[in-house]
Amino acid sequence: MVELFIFVILFYIVISIVVWSLKIGISPMFSSMKVISYISHEIQKYDKNTIVDLGSGWGIFALIIAKNNPNKKVIGYELSPFPFYFSKLFKTVFQLNNLQFYKKDFLEEELDEDILYFTYLFPKGMEKLEQKIQQKDQKLLLLSSTFALRKIKASDKKVLNDLFKTIIYTYNI
Repeated sequence: MVELFIFVILFYIVISIVVWSLKIGISPMFSSMKVISYISHEIQKYDKNTIVDLGSGWGIFALIIAKNNPNKKVIGYELSPFPFYFSKLFKTVFQLNNLQFYKKDFLEEELDEDILYFTYLFPKGMEKLEQKIQQKDQKLLLLSSTFALRKIKASDKKVLNDLFKTIIYTYNI
């Protein structure tokens, strides 16, 4: 009986992730430790007190950044329910008061030039983000793992020495 209950719960979680992945356009993905390490180092270069993870997935990136930068406010936005609740659980476990997760579409939030934004989206997500940036025509600092904006030129590109030769794009818009 317990096994059936566990099976039903796991089945529900998997179905939920699949449905939300289809709805959003991508499944929640983990950032590699090389990417997180590089971004953590890059964050120190900028005088930004708030870091926002656009599409935080399971929240690992935001958790590590918050833990390593206790004087900075870290925010993660995620739509998929189980990755969002997983993130909230780990935030509580690690008692990170400088970290907040929101179950919201970041495209509905205002962009602020006093914030450093990080994203590991997908081509369609980057396209929507670019449209939002262009509509507001405002200054913005964005670090993007793997995927580039199409019309806005990156001010810097760094190819990491990892398995996938991940590219980190820096945008000073």
